[in-house]
Amino acid sequence: MFMSKKNLLLGIKILIVGYIVACGFAYLYQPKLIFSGQPLQLEDREKYREYEIGVTHDGIPLHGWFINKGVDSENPLIIYYGDSDEELSHLLPELEKLNSRSVLLVNYRGFGLSQGRPDQKGVIGDANAIADLIQEKESVAYEDMVLVC
Repeated sequence: MFMSKKNLLLGIKILIVGYIVACGFAYLYQPKLIFSGQPLQLEDREKYREYEIGVTHDGIPLHGWFINKGVDSENPLIIYYGDSDEELSHLLPELEKLNSRSVLLVNYRGFGLSQGRPDQKGVIGDANAIADLIQEKESVAYEDMVLVC
């Protein structure tokens, strides 16, 4: 059975409107779709408490872990902020395998014990502020930092 031209045009219009509505929804809710936020997942938090660090950027407290085993051009600091949907505490037991490497893990806003709500502008600003803080307080040159995203 063939559709009439009128019904075909109506169907196309409905598809176009549906597509526009879906794109508008995705645009408006993109921060929630990309950054869902997760609570701290570390069962044995006491074991890693000595490595915990706190950073405040734009009034938002951020939480992470800095395991400093010495940083230089041969052994750069590995900075990992995680995936857009990853709380980082589950990686701490795995870091023991990186014997001589210094590692900085910082949860995005809204993940783990980091407060706030994640958004693209905020997490980029946080990443820059954290690198600046490590450079300033720990005397780690930017050239000796490796950012893993």
